[in-house]
Amino acid sequence: MIRYVLAALACYRLSQLVALDDGPFFVFQRLRDWSERISIGKSGDHLYASLRELLMCPYCLGVWFAAVTLALSTTPWGQIINAWLGIAGAQALLEGFNNVER
Repeated sequence: MIRYVLAALACYRLSQLVALDDGPFFVFQRLRDWSERISIGKSGDHLYASLRELLMCPYCLGVWFAAVTLALSTTPWGQIINAWLGIAGAQALLEGFNNVER
């Protein structure tokens, strides 16, 4: 049971990280900027527009990261990664609650 809770929290953290945070060395911000530039340059191509929407939507990313975290939860190293990201997800969730109260 705890494995799935950690996987859910890891999924939450990954989704928030990619869709909303800048990331280390602004890597996620640069990824979102790139997807926006490429989707504007190819305005008729729905694939690029879908990629842009995916990278900016934590709910959309959550669907895909759920599959990844569930697959990771079956291996020992994957469980370590899920635990690490799950703890970070719990911290981010609690920080969000803390900011609402202020």
